[in-house]
This record gives sequence, C-alpha cells and structure tokens, in this order.
Amino acid sequence: MAQAPPSGAGDASAAVTAETSHVSAAIVLNVAVHVGVKLDPSIAKALAPDLEYRMREVVQEAVKFMRHSKRGKLTCEDVNSALKLRNCEVRAGLS
Repeated sequence: MAQAPPSGAGDASAAVTAETSHVSAAIVLNVAVHVGVKLDPSIAKALAPDLEYRMREVVQEAVKFMRHSKRGKLTCEDVNSALKLRNCEVRAGLS
C-alpha cells in the first residue's frame, strides 16, 4: 500500500531537485574559463540549473530522433538534429 506524501511535499520535491542537480557552478566556471569569459561565482551558480534544463531538453529531443529512426543507439547525428531543431549552432565534435 502506498504511503501518503508528507505535508508540504511540493516544497520538499523542489529541495530534492535542487540538491540532485548534475551541473554545478564549478562546471559552469570551468566552461567559462575555457571559452575565455570571466564569470562571477554567484552568476555561475545561477546559470547551472538553466544549463542543466537546456541540456536535458536537447538530450530528450535527440532520444526522440533516435526512436523515430527505430534505433537503440543514440548517435551524434541525433544530437545534431536536436540542436538544429532548437536553432542552436552545431559544435565541433558532434559532426
């Protein structure tokens, strides 16, 4: 039998989502340094959740391309198609 969610479950789920983020501010700072942008750590912390959200969207679209092609393996072409669908520039290494 399933247990009832605790009171204030909406607040708890938001906290769990924030804690389980896969993109940290350190990753955003490393990318910024790599492309030659000086970035404040507080800005990197604010950008991290948005970066994770947008990456998740692209991967979900790429998986749709894979499934529509009736394949079980995600390819660079799927990611490129997902990026083109979002009007994003296809970066080197994904072609």
